[in-house]
Amino acid sequence: WVLVGAAAVAAMAAAGFVALHTGAGRRYAVSLVFERLRQQQIDVTAERVGYNLAALSFAIDHARVTSLRVPGLAPFATVTHGRINLGMWALIRGRFEVDAASLSGVSIHYVVAADGTTNLPTPPEEPDLDQPSEMIDYLLRNAAVVDGHVRYEDHQRELDVTLAVASLEIDG
Repeated sequence: WVLVGAAAVAAMAAAGFVALHTGAGRRYAVSLVFERLRQQQIDVTAERVGYNLAALSFAIDHARVTSLRVPGLAPFATVTHGRINLGMWALIRGRFEVDAASLSGVSIHYVVAADGTTNLPTPPEEPDLDQPSEMIDYLLRNAAVVDGHVRYEDHQRELDVTLAVASLEIDG
């Protein structure tokens, strides 16, 4: 009976793995991730999100990252296309390690409003210091950005600076 039970558990795990790669399974999984980010006051929208769980790779097209803490300000980041590969062993230990990432058409727009608020997506502060923080622990090992722009817009200082980035490589 032990072998039958182990085979049943393995079959259910395989069925769940396959189900997560169907269209409905992908939409459900992505909605869970985006909802988790919304709970952290970070809104992410995208035209397409794809993943391969066996390879721990993710692809995203036409994405926007916006702070929910200060509605009405410009999106903090937009990405035309991105591909991310995660490290499996780190994920098992509860860490997000990005082994490799390639991003194109990246636009970062940091805004400081006249009242000092910013559009930087940040999780809410923990009101109870006795409770453990649920901040995401991550490491970026290698990344390449092509065709990027960084804009700093400060309404308090009446400053607006844009920097074009043709190519950027990060080796962490």
